[in-house]
Amino acid sequence: MRFERDDYLVSRTIDPAYTTQRIISDSSVVSSFVLANFISAPLSIVAIPIVLLIIWSIDSTLAVFSIILLIVYFCVITGLRKLLYRVTYEKKEADSAFYAAIASQLNQILNIQLTSSYGKSEQALDAGFKSYFPKVLRSGKLSYSLTSLDGLFAALFQAVILVVSGVRIINGAMSIGEYTIIGTYFAVLFKTLKSMMSLFKSYQDAKASWDRTAIATREKERSGWNRTDLAKLDEINDISVSDLEFSVALPDGSVREVLGGFSFKFSGPGTYCIVGENGRGKTSLLYLMLGLYSSKGKVKYNGVPIEECDLDYIRAREISCCPQSCFAPDETVKELLEYFDTPFSSYHRGVDGLLSLENSVKELLGKRCSALSGGELRRVYLWSAISRKSSVLVLDEPTTGLDAVSRAELAAYVKRNKQSQLIIVVSHDDEMVGAVEGVVDLGSMYQGK
Repeated sequence: MRFERDDYLVSRTIDPAYTTQRIISDSSVVSSFVLANFISAPLSIVAIPIVLLIIWSIDSTLAVFSIILLIVYFCVITGLRKLLYRVTYEKKEADSAFYAAIASQLNQILNIQLTSSYGKSEQALDAGFKSYFPKVLRSGKLSYSLTSLDGLFAALFQAVILVVSGVRIINGAMSIGEYTIIGTYFAVLFKTLKSMMSLFKSYQDAKASWDRTAIATREKERSGWNRTDLAKLDEINDISVSDLEFSVALPDGSVREVLGGFSFKFSGPGTYCIVGENGRGKTSLLYLMLGLYSSKGKVKYNGVPIEECDLDYIRAREISCCPQSCFAPDETVKELLEYFDTPFSSYHRGVDGLLSLENSVKELLGKRCSALSGGELRRVYLWSAISRKSSVLVLDEPTTGLDAVSRAELAAYVKRNKQSQLIIVVSHDDEMVGAVEGVVDLGSMYQGK
């Protein structure tokens, strides 16, 4: 599905539990449908005309009645196609949403117990169930109706064979043996019809799941992630921002302007620190410059709009970043560094002047990330970003959780590498601000020191 390529501004608003359930459920339904029907469906389609030909050879009248009933049957289920698809799709969405509601409460167990918010937790689950249950009930009713429809047509087929065959036998136009043969083939025909009904229902189920996965795929295609004409830059000398505007939607539906007409050129090698009050858009500016948010051509690398750059290629080679929020996966530090393609065994000799940071990471290699403190986890992320020796190093609030020795060591690294890298830092730390060559104040739009 390539969900990891989503616009970060969009993906950060997606509920992980909802998305996980949706991916697993829809993938399972589609794959099960293909595996269960890629042989049986063609056989059922071939079996129907063969059985009808055999019945025709014995009694053309019964064959005509059978064909008429088949046509009516297929017209009815075709007419129900859109309804079944819509109900199935809505039920799947309800499944995912209710799963997410349950997961949300499970993730908040500590807060619920600390604040005794059991009643509110139950209210949240009740609200989710009230939205979920009608969709499930409607889906169940429709499924029962289709099963009843199946039984109705089965009764009609049996009535036709009994009446027509009975009259034929009384008139001497059909023997008991022929009646037995026709009954056997009618049973085969009926069994095939039941298979077709099952196929019809499972197809609508699979189609709804396929369409839910295809929506995400179409979004990736529109974003242009798979273009082959994008620029692959092997070095970034400058990042220019021109008349950049950025706003965010608030929960109440209003829109708040974060950046209004911001312009600046970050030239490398060189060191810069972005400062400003909380909410002024410091992290948003970084995400815009990294291509995580759409900048609509207002951000350029070496004069090339980032929309025309192969950002996957560039981020993997020329940009290193330590984010403000460091995620702690349930794996060891050693495994996390290998995931970031910065294994400690290969990169530990490439970080100069950061002895305290390196020793800390070395001691943490065997520990699980989820067991680390905030400061320890930040050291791991910092070491990974710095060790890559990329042409651009981006650090978002890098001193948070660090001790005085580590902060001084990091500030010295920034000051020492002003001629070898383009380093962009977001920080409120005076020591870090004092280590850079240029300050970008988003509060006053002041540039330079």
